[in-house]
Amino acid sequence: MTYIKDFLILLLFVGTLIFAKIGSYPLQAPDGARYAEIPREMVVSGDYIIPHLNGIQYLEKPPLFYWMQAGSIKLLGANDFAVSLPNSLMSLFCCLFVYLIARRFYGRLSGILASIILITSFIFFSLTKIVTLDMTFTTWLTAALGCFLYGINEPNKKYKNYYMWGMYFFTALATLTKGLIGLFPCLIIFVWILFFNEWRNLKNYCIFSGVILFSAITLPWHILVQLQNPDFFNFYFLQQHFLRYLTSYAARSKPWWFLPSIFTLGIYPWLPFLIQSLKFNFPRNWDDRFQFKIPIFLMIWIIVVYIFYSLSNSQLATYLLPLYPPLSILIGHYLAKNWHSKEKKDIKWGFLIISFANTIIGVGCIIAEYFFGLKLPTLSSDFFYLTGWLMIFSGAAIAVFYGYKGTSGGTIALASTIALVLFATIPYITISNNQAIQPLALQLKSKLQADDIVVSYNAYYQDLPFYLNKNIIIVNYKGELAFGLQYGYINTWQDQQNFIKILKSNKKVYVVMEERDFKRLSLQPENHIYLISKHIKTVLASNQPA
Repeated sequence: MTYIKDFLILLLFVGTLIFAKIGSYPLQAPDGARYAEIPREMVVSGDYIIPHLNGIQYLEKPPLFYWMQAGSIKLLGANDFAVSLPNSLMSLFCCLFVYLIARRFYGRLSGILASIILITSFIFFSLTKIVTLDMTFTTWLTAALGCFLYGINEPNKKYKNYYMWGMYFFTALATLTKGLIGLFPCLIIFVWILFFNEWRNLKNYCIFSGVILFSAITLPWHILVQLQNPDFFNFYFLQQHFLRYLTSYAARSKPWWFLPSIFTLGIYPWLPFLIQSLKFNFPRNWDDRFQFKIPIFLMIWIIVVYIFYSLSNSQLATYLLPLYPPLSILIGHYLAKNWHSKEKKDIKWGFLIISFANTIIGVGCIIAEYFFGLKLPTLSSDFFYLTGWLMIFSGAAIAVFYGYKGTSGGTIALASTIALVLFATIPYITISNNQAIQPLALQLKSKLQADDIVVSYNAYYQDLPFYLNKNIIIVNYKGELAFGLQYGYINTWQDQQNFIKILKSNKKVYVVMEERDFKRLSLQPENHIYLISKHIKTVLASNQPA
C-alpha cells in the first residue's frame, strides 16, 4: 500500500511539473522541431524503417523514439501536444525509476526525496519540456542500471535472472534510441567489477542469454537499413559515433569550462548538498568499501559518464543528463538520513547558502530589468519580475522553515518554492534560444494554398515543415542533411540558381530567411521579393505582394 501512496504523491508533485502546459508553447528549435518532424513524416509516408527529414533520409540516430512519437501522432494528430507527450511520459518514468532504486536500497523517504530532487533540478526539469532523445535515453539507462542493482542484491535465482534480463532489455532500448552510447551500462558495470574484483560473479549476469536478447532487439533495424543503404555502416557507426567522439567532425567542441558549468547549473538548487552527500556516501577507509557497494556504484555511474563526455570532441548540455538520477539518489539519501536534524552544521550551511543564492538571483533579476531594462527578444519584463520575486520568496521561505523544522522544513520549502519558480517559467524554456519560428510558421499556414511553394533560404528552419504539415524547399543549406541528399531529395533541395528561377515563376512563393538575406535580395529589383512579416531576426517574404 505504501508504494501506491508514494506513487500518488509523486504523480501529484512530479506529474504536475512534467505535464503542466505541454503542447501550449512552441517546439524548441532545432532539436525539438527535428524530432517532431521525423515521426510526422513516418506517419505520412508509412515508412517506419528509414527516417526522413523534409523528405530526405536522416540516419544519424536509431528510430525507437521516432516510433514512440509516431504512435502518439497517429492517436492525437500532428500537434505540439502529441509530439511532446512521449518525452513527458519518459520523464515521469525516469523519476519513478529513481524512486524505486532509492527506496529499494535506502528506504521510502529517500525514494520520495530522490524523485523530487531530480524533477526540481534545473537541467532535468528543462529537458522535460524540450523534445530530445536524451530524456528517453536517460530513462532507459536508469532502468537498466537499476535492474542490475536489483539483480546483484536478489537472493532468489529466478528473480535475479529476470532483473539481469531487464538490464539487457533496457540497454537494448537505450541503444535503439541513441546508438552505441546505449552501451553505457556495460561500461559502468565493467568499471564497478574492476573496482570490487567481482569477476567471480560474472556467471550470475546471464551474459549469453542477455546478449541474445539484446541482439534480437537491436540488430533487425540496423540490418534492414544497411541492406537498403550500402553507406549506412560507414556513416552511422564510423562517422556519427567514432569520428564525432574522437574528432571535431560534428563541430561541437567546447571550452574546458563548458561541462563543469553545465554540471553545476544542472543540479541547482541542490548544489550546496552535493559535496556533503558524496562524502556521506563514501567509505571512511579502504577496508569498508564493501559495505558501500551501492553508493560507490552510483558514484562510478556519475564519474564514467562525466569523464566519457569530457574526453569527447562533441559536447552538448543535454549529454550530461544521465548524471542526475544517481546524483539525486545520493542527495536524497543524505537528506533523508538527517531528516530530523536541526543543528548539523553541513546541512545548516547548505540551506543558508541556497537561501542566500536564491535571494541574490531574485534581486538580480529585478534590478536587471528595472534599472537596465534588458531587451531580450523572447523574454519579457514579466519574466524577470516574476522570476525575481519568486526567487526572493524562495530564499525567505527556506530560511524560515529550516529555522522552524530543520532539515525537513528546509527541504520541503526548497522543493516547493523551486517547483513554483519552475512552473511559472515553463513557457520561456523552449523559446529562449531565439531559433523557434512558430509565429511565422502559423501565420504562413493561414495564408498557404495547395499550389504555393515554401522555401527555407540559406538555412533549414526545423519547425517550419512540422507546423505547415508539408515538406518545403531548402536552398543553399545541407548541414545534417548532406548524407541523405545523396539518396535523392524529391525536389526538397535547390541551389541559388534554381531558387531565383522559382522566385521568378508564376507560382506564389513564400520564403523564410534571415533579415540580412532579405535585405540583400531586395536590393536587386528583378527578384520581386516583398516583406510579409518579421519575427526577431527572421522574416517571411513572398514573390508577390501580400
